[in-house]
Amino acid sequence: MSRREFGEKKRGARRVQPLKTILIVCEGSKTEKIYFERFKERDSGVKIEVPTNKFTDPVNLVKFARDYAKKHDISVAEGDSIWVVFDVDQNRDEEITKAKALADDLDIIITPSNPSFELWYLLHYEPSTAHLTNEQLGKKLKKCIPHYAKNICVFDEIAPTQKLAIKRAGDLNAHHTGKNLYSRSSNPSTQVFRVVVHIDKIKTENRANARARR
Repeated sequence: MSRREFGEKKRGARRVQPLKTILIVCEGSKTEKIYFERFKERDSGVKIEVPTNKFTDPVNLVKFARDYAKKHDISVAEGDSIWVVFDVDQNRDEEITKAKALADDLDIIITPSNPSFELWYLLHYEPSTAHLTNEQLGKKLKKCIPHYAKNICVFDEIAPTQKLAIKRAGDLNAHHTGKNLYSRSSNPSTQVFRVVVHIDKIKTENRANARARR
């Protein structure tokens, strides 16, 4: 019996709304996993899963997400969502294009960061449209967060400017109009904001539904 069927049969004939699951598959680095784990909240009506894996290339990340979702009864058709987060800097355009095509076929959303995930952090402090190497990005971020280092949690520090970062990320997409956002040519850009917007949207909807049922 699936968790959907179980939810409907639980407590006799009463229908129990199952939790929506947001599956976020990140590349091997711990930075992204640490960040997204912080979005978990009790009684939010949403289950966030950020499984550990050994992959760094986008194609294998998409395949891992597909297999993990199947094994754990995570279904887009049932209202769940599946996201793959990865850095562009170490990948060729051909690999990204292949991953995007496979993900589209599977209803999986890929969210690359160009050059890397740390750009999402930087956008909480300042806009940036000039081409960035990871070294340049690291220096900029270090000025904003002097104690910053890989694999430390800065969620609470950057949370107050999350909406501003979302706007800046969207502005970067507009800045690259005419370019392929899923390629190396869109430096700097990050689609991580799409995951964050979705998480906040689902949580807001669940809270509103909970209030309406009272």
